[in-house]
Amino acid sequence: MTEPELEGPTSVFRLDPELLDAVVDGEADRQADAALAEQVSTVLPWHATLPTDIAARLTRLVRHLGGDDALLRWLDEHPGRPRVVARAHRLIGLLDQISASPAVVTAMRELRERTPYPPGLEGYLVPDTDSGTLASLAQQIEGLLGDDRPDDAVALSLATIDALRDVGPRAVELDPELRGLEERLLQLRREIEEAREPDGRASQRQTSGAASGVMTEEQWFYCLRHRRVEPFYGCRALDRLGPYPDRETAARALEIARERTEAADRYDREWWEGEDKKDENS
Repeated sequence: MTEPELEGPTSVFRLDPELLDAVVDGEADRQADAALAEQVSTVLPWHATLPTDIAARLTRLVRHLGGDDALLRWLDEHPGRPRVVARAHRLIGLLDQISASPAVVTAMRELRERTPYPPGLEGYLVPDTDSGTLASLAQQIEGLLGDDRPDDAVALSLATIDALRDVGPRAVELDPELRGLEERLLQLRREIEEAREPDGRASQRQTSGAASGVMTEEQWFYCLRHRRVEPFYGCRALDRLGPYPDRETAARALEIARERTEAADRYDREWWEGEDKKDENS
């Protein structure tokens, strides 16, 4: 009697117990740590269908690291697939969080009345827009990761973020508690774009500063967690704004972010006023 096939590729369901023991016991070197991270990045997208023994090993690692968020931070330390998986899963978490938001659903529905299938979401978006629409995109991003299609997962992630940025102002208008959504989306977009590069950062083919959009060691950041200016090597990207061309500019990070938000709000306000005038003249 043959054993039933697992739902995912058999190569996915592997967490080396010796590697796991070494990491948990604090005896793993950098190479062993990276090897386990690579295995975890292939297992994590299948978390709902893992064999019992593999699920138990993953749970043991999560507990050792300090929880799900800590697991993603650990994966983020390793360039390549682990970093892509970690950052895509942060987006997945956000999508699950806001999927049922009435303001987001309404804003998305209004967007799709104008553009039924925003760029990059053709073939992924379900026809109806409801509380499960964004959750469905989250599942498909995770499915692409599980199918070993990281480039497609990144492309879908970026397209999803772009669509959400289009609906963001309207969602905030309907629910002011969503005001931080735009900044969160910008941060996720930057992180995911950087993660798909071979070294886990933006391309180094150019060496100019922030004007080129390229990460270099000469750039500066502002850490939101510690409220301080930091050089290239510092806290994780999730907690930082930047990069900025110099320390002085980085020190103005919150002011710059506020100015950009005000400019965006002003643009939205002027746009809506223009639309109202069109309605009055029609």
